[in-house]
Amino acid sequence: MYLQPLPGGLSDVDCDRPMQGFGMSGLAAEDLRAAEEEVHEAARSATGFDDFGDPMYLEGLRMILRALREDQGLQGMQLRDAVIRGPVVTGLIGRLYAYEGFRKHPEYRRNQIKRPLIVVGVPRTGTTALHQLLSQDRRFQGTESWLAHTPMVRPPRDRWDNYAEYRSARDRAEADRERLQALHWVAADEMDETNVVLRQTFSGNFSLRGPLPTYDKFFFGRNVRPAYQYIRDVVALIGLSAPETPWLLKNPGDILAPEALLAAFPDACVVCTHRDPVFAIPSIANLLVALRTGTQRYGVDPGPIDRAAMGRREFGYWKIALDRYESEKLRHPDRFHDVWQRDLLRDPLGVVRSIYERFGLELTADTEERMRRWAAESAAQTRSQHSYEPEEFGLTRKQICDHYADYRAAYGFK
Repeated sequence: MYLQPLPGGLSDVDCDRPMQGFGMSGLAAEDLRAAEEEVHEAARSATGFDDFGDPMYLEGLRMILRALREDQGLQGMQLRDAVIRGPVVTGLIGRLYAYEGFRKHPEYRRNQIKRPLIVVGVPRTGTTALHQLLSQDRRFQGTESWLAHTPMVRPPRDRWDNYAEYRSARDRAEADRERLQALHWVAADEMDETNVVLRQTFSGNFSLRGPLPTYDKFFFGRNVRPAYQYIRDVVALIGLSAPETPWLLKNPGDILAPEALLAAFPDACVVCTHRDPVFAIPSIANLLVALRTGTQRYGVDPGPIDRAAMGRREFGYWKIALDRYESEKLRHPDRFHDVWQRDLLRDPLGVVRSIYERFGLELTADTEERMRRWAAESAAQTRSQHSYEPEEFGLTRKQICDHYADYRAAYGFK
């Protein structure tokens, strides 16, 4: 699947000039090669493994390094420090664990992932709430956070404390709880997004810590089918100890690549959440501001956040995602089901019933009661929704309405 170029000012990034590994030569290329070698060595040292698998990942990794240098201005030790402390080394560690698991358990290839229920949608439209609600159905298994970060065959739960990987993930999650609780916090033993696994292919949204337009443009022209096949393989590996247990997966960003998603999971049951982009786009931008405020992005202090640039990026990014979703839904209407955030807030059990009816799932009385209790507790803990104005991020309501006119009309947003 090849994604079309991003609008919103990103097309002026020249990713087509002659490539010498990194698209650079001289000192710049030497700087990037040194960073690449150092981050690989850091991942090897952290795991004791040395098989990174299919080298296709290097293309994305190298573009991230190049973007860190060009877009964030990182050089020398700053660049190397940034990649060994952030998502780059984390992604490589995940790959090492995955390929060690593939080596030890080649039978993962025979583990079929049948009719997984997958939650997708533009961020800030209710994907997390819906995923957590559906996870109250104990028939499902998912990618627990510690296993998504360090893929392996899922051991018996009562033995997790025996695994250093679990203990480390648990300690990191607890250390981040206060900072991330109001944004997006996941305990080590809770189901996490498959975006964690996707990042191990160096395909996806790497702009959470800071803008990387060079990488964005590269990603929107990349064939992401192999990345989604990797996700399928990791899911099969993790679930090897429970091959008959159905799957519940979630990644908002899958809305950007629905064709690749269905290529990896042909009989998937995809649930997409919807919210008026007039409210969703400013909310996404505000979330990114919160994630970047008070932290060093890629190990350096970049100065004030450019809210207008952030708004333009999200304004264009998610329009492409929604267009691709609509196109794929037309080709495979039986694989998709739409839900609205407003309905999820007003009648969460009604939304669940619609999903189960759509895909022929049984909603037992025990499961419904657990979901009802979770929804009541969640409503009691959730503060009233904040509203962020488009103008805070260099946009106007009219711009968003015009750009998303077809989508808003199709889904009844006025």
